[in-house]
Amino acid sequence: MDGNNFYKCISFITFLFLVPGIVNAVEATALFSSETIIFEFNKPKGAIDYFEVNKTLTFYNYNNVSSAHISNLTVRVNNITGLTISPSKNNFSISPSQSTTLNLSLFINSNLTEGLRYGTIDITGTNVITSNPAITVEIIHPRSTINASWEQDWGNLKAGSNFSRILIVEEVMGYKSANNVSLSIIQNGPISLDYLGSIGNLLPFENISLEVKAAVPSHSLKPDSYPLIISFESSTNISKDFQNISYIIPTPEIFISNTTIDLGKVTFETGKETSQQIIFLQEIGGFTPIEGLSISLQSGEMGWLTYTIQDYVPPSETIQIPFNLFLPQDSTLGEKNWEFKLITDYAGTKTLTAKVFVYFPGVAEALYYLENVETPNELDQFKDIISSTALILEKTEGTNDTKKIVAVMSIYSGTRTFLSEVTSAIQNKEDGKIGKSGENIRRGHQSLIKMQVGNQNLDDSEFIEISDFSINSAEIAWKIVAYDILDKLNVAADEKKNTNYKLTIVYFKHISGIYGLLGKEVEAEKYLFKQQQMEQEYIQLLTRASENKNKGKSYYEKVIDRSFNIKESSFVINPFSFDSVSNNLINSIDNYKQAESLYRLSGELNEATLLQDKISKIEKKRSSIIRSFFILGSMYVLLFIGFLIRVSLAIQRFHLDEDETDLGKIVMKSENV
Repeated sequence: MDGNNFYKCISFITFLFLVPGIVNAVEATALFSSETIIFEFNKPKGAIDYFEVNKTLTFYNYNNVSSAHISNLTVRVNNITGLTISPSKNNFSISPSQSTTLNLSLFINSNLTEGLRYGTIDITGTNVITSNPAITVEIIHPRSTINASWEQDWGNLKAGSNFSRILIVEEVMGYKSANNVSLSIIQNGPISLDYLGSIGNLLPFENISLEVKAAVPSHSLKPDSYPLIISFESSTNISKDFQNISYIIPTPEIFISNTTIDLGKVTFETGKETSQQIIFLQEIGGFTPIEGLSISLQSGEMGWLTYTIQDYVPPSETIQIPFNLFLPQDSTLGEKNWEFKLITDYAGTKTLTAKVFVYFPGVAEALYYLENVETPNELDQFKDIISSTALILEKTEGTNDTKKIVAVMSIYSGTRTFLSEVTSAIQNKEDGKIGKSGENIRRGHQSLIKMQVGNQNLDDSEFIEISDFSINSAEIAWKIVAYDILDKLNVAADEKKNTNYKLTIVYFKHISGIYGLLGKEVEAEKYLFKQQQMEQEYIQLLTRASENKNKGKSYYEKVIDRSFNIKESSFVINPFSFDSVSNNLINSIDNYKQAESLYRLSGELNEATLLQDKISKIEKKRSSIIRSFFILGSMYVLLFIGFLIRVSLAIQRFHLDEDETDLGKIVMKSENV
């Protein structure tokens, strides 16, 4: 019978006829349920003392003699160290020509090496003659198993943040090595990861800590949960046990200070035909910016309200949204209402409402203003404008004709604004505020149009004649001042084109706009082209400045990692890093200075000032580090000198002791003599 196919446990040969007086012989056979007993070690080394395999052993009693019962079986293993069988004793009986199945548990010591082991089974019992059948045991160690787990959760990530996480990579079974291991982290989210993917050989139970640097962009963040999937490669056959986790880009949360915008009362006169209300919008979640912010008019008359809004709100920050109202020339009386939708990419949509009440001013109040208004003495046209408008108002006093009142008050409102804006344009020009002067003269032209609209709505020939005279005077005065301001704007633009791009753009914009209002389209297009060119150069300057600023920041962050502060003093943690720290400081200062220069040239003076302060702080830090380095160096030198002195004194004491010992020997020798 083949030992690899079954195990013969007992073979009894009756030999009663050979040995007189002995009872009838008993013949039996025992077979295991499998050929080779395999132990697969599936727990980490040292986790348990023994591995267990359950097998069935079937006994066959081939003897047909009624007295040939097999009983009191004992099963033992020979020649396989660390293998035991339970139960080893079994009290049952096998009748002649019958069989019995025995359930056995085999235990193998967990510290045994992998491979095949050969032995025999010793089976004894009543009426059993054992033949010590062979047994084969195979121990299979598990493949190297790599576990990867994060030291901490990733959780919610903040826009614009940079941080590190530690990934623990270890072999967890303890039997075999993993060779040429490499790691990759797969993710489809917005962040960028920086880590060393090549791990090398991983010994049994060895673990390494892998630093994974993450950078979260400031923009284009879609709220979601993004999985981080770990993948390993190895030149050996390995098992993998990974902790795949996710990070979260939370949904931004929006807070609006006021969703109802009350612009109060306005009327048809300068200073009272405008209104402004500011609402505050804040991101309160603290992680994700509000992006794609825009406002859409849903209902209400167009041309009344303007607003400025930025499309990006950083986490936890607040922006202002000013709503400005300017009474249109064709406006009517009463309450006006608007509804807006404030739209975002991911923070939802909010509804805003606005209202204003339009009313008529008193004629007496308007006349009082015209009598007391101060205007430039060099322009006679101003007197004509004031007298003509006053005359129209006087003729309107007491009328109940709403249409006539609206037209006259439109003329008056335009006149008042015109006088104010053109006067301010002249004053700002004289004060050297040429940019503001350009704004004034352009708004003055808008007021002139308002006067013309009011004139067109008049149906009284006498009123029209007076109004025409006033408007003609206003047109002459506006052109005189406009040409004068154009000259000043051209001079200013030429002076600033190489020192302040932002201001030059403003000047070109005003020049182009004023030429357009004068009907000189060629000149308007010429300066519009200059404006656009300067805007492109402005953007390029800002881009270069931002790059230098980021480089300066990067170099400075390397310094922070290798230094520490005590009050206002800075120290290098490792003296051998001094050269590296010093070079990083120099590079940081150089890049910040380049950025500061570019910001100043572009006209972003606030940003340039902030960088100037930053440079000053870094230079102080560099001086402090240099000073502390020499102080620490001096201390190290003094300590070394102290050490040398101590060594020298110790040597001297040693020689003195030797001399005294020699002297003692001489004295002792002389005494003995």
